Amino acid sequence: MNNGNIEVYSNRRNKTFDFLKLYAMLSVVLDHALQHMLGESTQSTQLYNWIFLSQMPIFMFVSGYFALRGIEKKASIKEFGKMIKKIVVSLFFPFLSYSIVVSLITRKNIVFYSIVDPQKSLWFLWALMWMQLIMLMAQEIAKLLIKGKVIRIVLSIMMYIIGLIPICLLFFWDPSIFDTKLILFYSVFFLFGYFYSFLEGIWKFLKSEIWKAVCIPILLIIVIFVMVKHPTIIYEDETIVNLLYRFIGSFSAVLLMLYLSTFIAKVKSVQRISKYGMLSLEMYYTHLLLIRIPFFNVEGIGIVLFVLKYMILIGCSLFVIILLKKWWITDLFLYGKLPTGKNKNSSC
Repeated sequence: MNNGNIEVYSNRRNKTFDFLKLYAMLSVVLDHALQHMLGESTQSTQLYNWIFLSQMPIFMFVSGYFALRGIEKKASIKEFGKMIKKIVVSLFFPFLSYSIVVSLITRKNIVFYSIVDPQKSLWFLWALMWMQLIMLMAQEIAKLLIKGKVIRIVLSIMMYIIGLIPICLLFFWDPSIFDTKLILFYSVFFLFGYFYSFLEGIWKFLKSEIWKAVCIPILLIIVIFVMVKHPTIIYEDETIVNLLYRFIGSFSAVLLMLYLSTFIAKVKSVQRISKYGMLSLEMYYTHLLLIRIPFFNVEGIGIVLFVLKYMILIGCSLFVIILLKKWWITDLFLYGKLPTGKNKNSSC
């Protein structure tokens, strides 16, 4: 038995990004709670627009941001295989196991259909898996072809875009199949995170707290402008102009939360709860199963009862996560966490 797999929270961890992931995690739960408990009418509110503009773009941005870490050292064939294995296990295992669990609950076979149409399952994991695999291959090709770090990064981005060509062809053939539309849409934020991480390395002022403090009100104004200009942005036709507004709003929301997190994460009490941002995938998986329980799945409740049930949903999800992570086999197949020797040798 392991200790619940919540890592020791040390100064070596990036507290800003832990809080950013915590925010995105809580926003995802809030998103689904609003739909299940308050009904579709909430999707026309500015709160829902803010969630729409920020939550998933933040997850993709963070994934792209940390993908840059593998650009310097060339990987051996064995190491490359291990990296592919880690991506597939950490993202495809939860995607597949969730489909199986839902099939057992609903008595409907959605396993095959969830692969053809991932929106029936955890589409976020499916899309992110392909983004990370394409970027991994793009980086390895760049490292084989050239030595300079900066040129490698530029070439990696170019190779990533080339790697999206088969997905583009599938999209034009049938936009609904394999969720190609979402892979292409969120690749923009994945590449944004990747490129921003690169810019931070050469433009040190981007890490400056003065720069962030100056940018926060500007970014806030941009987000408010987009939300006021397009109060029903989630329902609007995907014209070039509307997509441009979505991207501007989401880019600004991502940077706004990133810069705010720099200051918020300094608060000691916040640091104590930010460690749960490491459980974002587990929370994403678990709350979607628990929210099917009739207690949570009731529309038309008042705001006070909604807040109470939202907090109960988070608490129950964390309890289930910590419980299931005590066994390496459930941690592996449900949450995609490869067991360490210590965890695998332990028993319940």
